Amino acid sequence: MSPLIHEEDNLPNFEFANAGEPEVLTMARKETNPETGKQSEIEEKKARSINSSGVQLLRRGDVGTKCGLSRTTLYWMMKEGSEKYDPTFPKGFVIGDDPHNKKPKRWFESDVDHWILSQPRQGN
Repeated sequence: MSPLIHEEDNLPNFEFANAGEPEVLTMARKETNPETGKQSEIEEKKARSINSSGVQLLRRGDVGTKCGLSRTTLYWMMKEGSEKYDPTFPKGFVIGDDPHNKKPKRWFESDVDHWILSQPRQGN
């Protein structure tokens, strides 16, 4: 698989491990049949992509969930001139060419984590 981020973007290059075959996470859960009352174990398989560098990219919804912010608040925090603008908030980026500004943005999870830890805390 080719690098996820191109060199000309001045961002790190990395590749996914097992590029052709995503790692599969197998989970088992118990479920009770309402008619018979018997329990049975159900196995669920979910694909999980792991990259060899440990770099994780977040989508906008993941950033909002991680920060505890709504989509609207995220937009205001990133928009220069708004009263909620935060110049320290991590800048999102697109992967590859985006001539029509339509591709979704991604954030490095480490940048978002650093921003969260830099925020003042209230309480104990």
